[in-house]
Amino acid sequence: MKKLLVALFLIGALGLSFGAFLVVNNYNKALLEKMSKDITNPNSQVYKILKNFVKSYENEKIYKEKIDALIVDVYGENQIDVAINETRTDDKGKQKVIFTGLRNNSNKNGNFSGVVAFDHEWNINHGPSKDLEDVKNDISKIIETHKDKKWDIEKLEKMINNDSKFKNQNIKVETVAIELGIWNHFQQILMISTKGNSDYFGAVSIKHDFKENEEINIGKNETIKEGLTSIINNYDKNQPIDETKLQDLVDNLYGKEEIQVSIMNNETKIKGKQNVLFKGLHSESNLEKKYSGQIILSHDWEKKETILLETERAKIENILKSNKDNKWDMNKLQEEIKKINTLLEENIEVKEIGLENNSWNNFEQIILVSVSEENEYSGSLVVKHKYKEDKSIDIQTSVEIKNALETLVKTQNSKKPINQTDLQSLIDNLYGKEEIIVEIKDDMTKNMGSQIVHFKGMHSSEYLNKKYSGELQISHNWNDPKSLKEVRNDIKEILESRKDKKWEVSELKIELNKTEKFKEQNIEVEEIVLPVFERSFVTNDQTFTFKADGSKNYIGTIVLKHNYNVDSTIDIENKDSEIYKTLNLIVESLDSEKPTTKEEIKKTVEEIYGSNELEIEVIKNGLKSEEVIDGSQTIKFSAVKKEDNSNKFKGNISFNHEWKTNNKVSEPIENIRTKLETILKSNGNSKWNLEELKEKIESDENLKNQNIVAQELAVETNGWNSFEQVLMFSADGEKLYVGSISLRHKYVEKNSIDISDEKNNIKNSINTLVDGISKTQKVDQNKLQTLINNLYGINEIKVEIEDSSQENSGNQTIKFTGLHSDVNIDKKYSGTFQISRYWNNPKMISEKKDLLQSILNKNNNAWTQEALKAEIEQEVELKNQNITVKEIKNNNTRTISNEQQVFLFEADKDKSYFGSIVLIHSYNVDTTVDISDDKTEVYNTIKSIKDTLDKTQKASEKNLQQMLDNIYGSGEIDVNVIDNLGVDETATTGLQTLEFIGLWSAENTNKKFKEKISFEHKWSIFKDISNYITELDLGEIEDNSPSTIKNKIIELNPNAAAASFEILDINDKTVKIKGVGNFVGEIELTFTTSKLNIQGYILLTNLGTLIKADEEQIRDGILAKNPKSKNFQYEVSEITNDSALITGLGEYTGKIRVTYQMSKDISKMITKYERFKYVGDVLDIFNVAKHIEERYKSQGLVFGTTFALLKDNDTRNGTPGLVQYWHVIGINSFIGYSQIIVAYIGI
Repeated sequence: MKKLLVALFLIGALGLSFGAFLVVNNYNKALLEKMSKDITNPNSQVYKILKNFVKSYENEKIYKEKIDALIVDVYGENQIDVAINETRTDDKGKQKVIFTGLRNNSNKNGNFSGVVAFDHEWNINHGPSKDLEDVKNDISKIIETHKDKKWDIEKLEKMINNDSKFKNQNIKVETVAIELGIWNHFQQILMISTKGNSDYFGAVSIKHDFKENEEINIGKNETIKEGLTSIINNYDKNQPIDETKLQDLVDNLYGKEEIQVSIMNNETKIKGKQNVLFKGLHSESNLEKKYSGQIILSHDWEKKETILLETERAKIENILKSNKDNKWDMNKLQEEIKKINTLLEENIEVKEIGLENNSWNNFEQIILVSVSEENEYSGSLVVKHKYKEDKSIDIQTSVEIKNALETLVKTQNSKKPINQTDLQSLIDNLYGKEEIIVEIKDDMTKNMGSQIVHFKGMHSSEYLNKKYSGELQISHNWNDPKSLKEVRNDIKEILESRKDKKWEVSELKIELNKTEKFKEQNIEVEEIVLPVFERSFVTNDQTFTFKADGSKNYIGTIVLKHNYNVDSTIDIENKDSEIYKTLNLIVESLDSEKPTTKEEIKKTVEEIYGSNELEIEVIKNGLKSEEVIDGSQTIKFSAVKKEDNSNKFKGNISFNHEWKTNNKVSEPIENIRTKLETILKSNGNSKWNLEELKEKIESDENLKNQNIVAQELAVETNGWNSFEQVLMFSADGEKLYVGSISLRHKYVEKNSIDISDEKNNIKNSINTLVDGISKTQKVDQNKLQTLINNLYGINEIKVEIEDSSQENSGNQTIKFTGLHSDVNIDKKYSGTFQISRYWNNPKMISEKKDLLQSILNKNNNAWTQEALKAEIEQEVELKNQNITVKEIKNNNTRTISNEQQVFLFEADKDKSYFGSIVLIHSYNVDTTVDISDDKTEVYNTIKSIKDTLDKTQKASEKNLQQMLDNIYGSGEIDVNVIDNLGVDETATTGLQTLEFIGLWSAENTNKKFKEKISFEHKWSIFKDISNYITELDLGEIEDNSPSTIKNKIIELNPNAAAASFEILDINDKTVKIKGVGNFVGEIELTFTTSKLNIQGYILLTNLGTLIKADEEQIRDGILAKNPKSKNFQYEVSEITNDSALITGLGEYTGKIRVTYQMSKDISKMITKYERFKYVGDVLDIFNVAKHIEERYKSQGLVFGTTFALLKDNDTRNGTPGLVQYWHVIGINSFIGYSQIIVAYIGI
C-alpha cells in the first residue's frame, strides 16, 4: 500500500489525469500476472531462497513469526503464506515448513503460486548459537561502507566473512531484487544467511540504496554541449530566437523540465546578440532530474533590409504569359518563380485566391504571390493570368446533355412527327443559337411513323468558341391510331363471309391478317363462350371481341356476333341415335298377341316427337284378314320433308312386329292412362327416377304385379330449367294389361349458374367485355346492360354502376348480379361480383402551357423543383394530377443559363393530363457577391490580405485600396482604415479597424460587390529597453531589494519611467532586467551595497500548496521557488494557514510575506469505513466517484483532480456485487487516504 501511495502522489505531481493512472494501474496488473512465479520450481530463485530460509536455521527451532517477517521484508505482504507442522521432545524436534503462494482469483496482485514444503530438524544441545537478527545492524554498517554503489555479491560476502565478528562464520549473501526509486536511485534487497557450520542461524534482509548513471553535467559532457551548440548554430541568423519555441525543442530532445532555457537579449529592432543559458535542473532538492551544470551559447542575428516583392512584378507576369491560354498549376508556377535569379534563395508561396469566368471558355486566375519567411524580399503582390480552356462538351458522352436531349425528344407529341424548325428553336433557346444543329430523317405512313433526330455540336478546330461537340441520334416513333369502331363493318364483313360454319379464333386471326387493312395491326381476337347447358339445343351464333392496343393504326375494342346455319337434322337410320332406339322400343312394346294399327303407333310417336315429323306405314306380311291367329307386320318410319327445311329428322327405317293370338284376354294398357298420369304428377316438379317410379306403380293395389315396365325415351327442355320427361309404359299381356303408351312428365330444376365462380367462365367473359371498353370514357350503364342482355338473356343479369367520375376521368364500380332466386327460379344466373375501373380521357399537358408558364413567372428568382411542385399543387386544375417537375441541367450541374432555368413537366396519363412539355423560366439573377459571407472567395481573399499585414506597423489605407483595386477592379470595394488606439505619431502600439465596403447599391447596380466586413489590425512597434536605460552602473544603493533597484534605475535614467520592464535576477552586485510589453531585450546592471535585502533573493512569494504549515515546509517551498535563497539566513515567523513572515538575519535585512495554501488531508475529511448507500453498481468507479463528490462538494473533492479511487480486491472485504470496499486517495493539493464501504441500498 505504501508503494501504491507513493505512485499515486507522483501521478498527482506530474499532472496526469486519473484516467492515465487507471491505464498504468491496469498495465502493472497485467505485468504482475505475467510475472507470476511458481514457488514449486526447484530452478526458480524464490524456491532456492525459501529453501535457504529453512536451511539457515540449522539445529535451531524455526518460529513462524520470524519467517513471516522475513518474507514480508523481502517479497511484501500477501505474497507467501507460512505454516509450520512439528513433532518434538523437550530438547529436539522435527518441523515441516510449508510455503504457499497467495496468488489466486481473489488475490490477483499476488506474485507467487504453488505450495512447497521443506523438512527441518533442530536440537538445543548442539552448542551455542546466535540469531543473525541480533547482528543485523553490524552487517548493515558493513554494507553502508559502499555508499551509493551497487554491491558485488562476492565482494560483499567476502568483506562480511573477513570481519572479525564474522570470521569463519560462513555468511552467505544473495540479491533478492533490485527496485527503482526515482530515475537514477535504486534499492538492492539483500538476504543474509549462513552456509552451515556457523555460530549463527536464521536469515535477515537488508535494503541497500545506490545510484547508477550519475547526473549529467551539460557544461562538461561533450555530447550534450555539441547537441546544444548545433541547435543554436542552425538558427536563422536573420532573426532572434524565440525562447518558448527553443524550450519546447529542448524539452522534446532531453525531457520536459530537465534543462531550463533562458535568453538574455541585447538587441534593436533589426539586429542583436542573444546569450542563451542552458541550465540543468538537477540539484539536491531535485535529485530526480538527470542534467546538472550549465552552458551559455550566443546567437548573433541581423535582419536584412528587405526588397518589396512588388519590384519583381514584371518578371513574374512574363512567367505567367509563358503559359498562354493554359491554366497555371500553383506548384509548377511556384517552381518557375523560384527560378528568377533574384529570388533563388527566397521562400516564395503561390496561392490561387480567385477564378473568374469571363465567357464560357475564357478564364482569369487571380494569384497571390508572397514571401513566407523574409530574407532579402518581403511583402506580396496580386497578379492575374488569362487563359482559355478548350473544354467543349461532347453531347454523346456527357450524361447530362445526352439525358436532356433524349428527354426533349421524348416530350414531343407522340401522335405526330416532330417539326424540325420548332425543335431547332427550342434547342437554340436552351443551349445557344447555332451551338447544336438539328436534322430530322422521316420514315412514315399516313397516321404513324419513325424519325431519326440527329443532333450535332458545332464545336471544331475552326469554331473553338462553340461549347458543344460530338453527334447524337435519337429515335422518335409517333402514332395517331383510329378507333376500331371506324372499321367495325369491315371486320363484320369478314365474320359474315362464313355462313354455315363456326369460326375458330386462330382461323379468324389468319383471315384478318390476310386483309391489307388489318395486316400486322396487332388486333387481338377472343371468343366469348356462353355456358352450354345440359339438354339445351345447339346455338348457331358466336360472340367475338376484337381489341387493338394503339401501337399500330388502331385502338379500342368492339364486340361482334357471328350467325351461321347448322344442319341439325337427325338421321333416324343411325342405330346409335336416340330416335332409332326409341322407335325400336315402341315397336317392341306393341301387343304381341295381336297386330297393331297405324293410328296406335302414330299416337305414341306424336306424343314423343310431335306431329308432322315422321310418316308411319304398317305393312301386312301376306295376311288375308284381321282374324288370322298369328302373323307379322312391317312398321316403316320415314322423316317428313318440309318446304321450309325446318326438318328435325331425315332418312327412313323399318321394324318387324310379330304377334300370336292366345285365349287369354288382357286389357289394353291405354285403359290405365289416367291412373299412370296421376302417379307421374305425384312427383310434382321433380324428375322421376325409374326405380322410384317402378316402386310407386307397384305400391298401387290395382297395378301391383302387372308386369308394367316404365322406360325413359327422352328429356326435352322447354326453357333453360323447365324440362319434360318422355316415358313409355308397356305391359307384356301375361297379366291384366297389354300394349304400350307414352306419357310426358313436366318438372323444373332449381339449379343456377354462379357468375362469380371462375370455373363457369362468365366472370372472365364479362371482365373481357368491360376491359374492351375504351379507357378514355366512362361506361354507360344502359349500353352495358343491353350488351349483357344480348349475351345472357333479358332480365338474367343486372348491371349497376357506382360512379365517382369527374369531368374527364374517374373511378367506376360496376356490379353484376344474377337474378336467380327462390322467387325467380326460372332465372339462369345467380351470384354477384364487382369490377373496379378507372377511366381517363386525359388532355395533352401542353394545353396547360399558359397556366404553367404563369406559375413559373411568379418567381423573380430561380425555382427549386420542390417549391415549383408545391406551387403547381396550389392550382385547382393541376392539383393531385401527378405532374412531375424536372430541371434540365448541363454537365457542370449549373443551369444552362445563369438567368434561365429549363423545366420538364410530365403527366403519366393516370389523371387528367398526359404527355410532357418543356418550358423556360427567365429571371433576374442577383450576381452581386456578399463580401460578408465567409463562404465566398472574396471574403477569404480579403481575410488573407489582412492576415499578411505587417504586425509591427500601421496598415496603410492607400496600399490596401490599391491591392483591392488590382484584384477586383477600381471602384468595386472601398477600404476604410480607422485608428482606434495609437493615433498619436509617437505611439508604439495601436488598434485599427479595417472596413471593406462593397459599392453595389440600388443606384449603382452595375457594381459586383455588396455589404461590408470589418477586421481588427493590432500593431506594435517594439522598443529596445537598452535605449531607455543607458546608465548601467547604479553605484552605491541602500540595499538590493527590487523596489530600491527600480527607483535607482529611474533616477539615473529618466526615460525608463516611460518603459516597461521586470527584474529577472538579483545578485549581491548585479541585477538583470527584461523589457516587457512593447519593450524587448535584456540588460545587466551593477551596483554596490552594504545591505543585502532578502527581497532580492525571494522574488517568487507564492509557494503553491504545502502539506502542512510549519517552518520546514515553508523553507522547502521558498527554496523550490527561489533557489538563491539557499545561501542566505532568514527567520520564519507569524505562520498561519495561508502565509508567513520572512525576516533576514545577519548580513541580510528586510522582511517579506510569503503565501501558500494548505494540502487537505482526505483522512480528516472522510471517516474510515464511512458507508455510502445508493441504488447502483457498487463496482462502477465513476458511480462511486459521483456520490463522493456530491457528499463532499463543499470541501473541494473532485474526481481525478483532488482524489483518486482504488478498489479493494480482497473478497473477504464485502459482498460481491452488493458491498465493496474502496480506498479514497488524495492527489495534487490533497493528501492522505481513507477507506469507505459502498453498499447497495438494503444491505
